[in-house]
Amino acid sequence: MGATKLQIVGQFIGEMVVLTTFGVVVGLFFAVQFPLLRIFDVEVGIYLKGILLALVSIYGLVVLCAAYPSWQAARVYPAAALHDD
Repeated sequence: MGATKLQIVGQFIGEMVVLTTFGVVVGLFFAVQFPLLRIFDVEVGIYLKGILLALVSIYGLVVLCAAYPSWQAARVYPAAALHDD
């Protein structure tokens, strides 16, 4: 009756990745302005490596931080989740 544990975990992590992507897109808009406008005297390649490293770090943290709560939610029985206290 309902989703499997793997589907619940995937739903949680997928939702967190989508929300993170919204924030990352806004942040990237501003981060890309620095090398384009040459605000600091730093090579463009360093900016791109920094942005890439930041993206990997952010998405890695999001997946790690969403994994445990999603695993806990997957262990709850549907009847217990719908029970009205």
